[in-house]
Amino acid sequence: MAAKKAGFGMFRVDAPDFKKVARAFEAVGEETKLRIIPKSLNFVGKQANTQIKRKLAKETGMAYGRVGRRVQLWRATPGRPVFTIHVRDRHGKITMGNYGARQQKAGVRHKAWGGKLAKGAFILRSGSGGPAVARTGPGRRAKLKNLYGPNIAREVERNQHFILAKTNELLGTKYVPEVLRLIDMALQKQKSRQGL
Repeated sequence: MAAKKAGFGMFRVDAPDFKKVARAFEAVGEETKLRIIPKSLNFVGKQANTQIKRKLAKETGMAYGRVGRRVQLWRATPGRPVFTIHVRDRHGKITMGNYGARQQKAGVRHKAWGGKLAKGAFILRSGSGGPAVARTGPGRRAKLKNLYGPNIAREVERNQHFILAKTNELLGTKYVPEVLRLIDMALQKQKSRQGL
């Protein structure tokens, strides 16, 4: 079965049913099989998670570590042979610390969405790294509003075609070889225990 979208900002991948894998599983016990399936899925899930985080970090201008805290892999287990890439986020303020906001004559330059200039904006308390703000209207008495960066959950929705394609690609190329490798390792262990 292919990767499926499983709700806003979430992707779920079920264990594919490959004939080759089914034949190989006949050589090992049920307990070993129940360990190998989630282990192989997690192997693929970890790679998919890394690729997704890299893509989101590049597109949003957010640091890879910050993306990583918002995009998490919920691992497959023997009782639940499914991995889920879970995304949770909200819009964060653009500051000197977040998105490297820098004051310039024309406004505030920041790294959100690949680097932009917010014309007429300025940084509050620039010495202490306060938020970047812009006036809502003309004149000095106009209200100030914060400038916000990307929401990773929304970016996942925008990139869902890439995410599904990448997950399907990894399932197609990595899952079966990993299952077969783990089965081979289990058989080698069995032989060494039997002294063969």
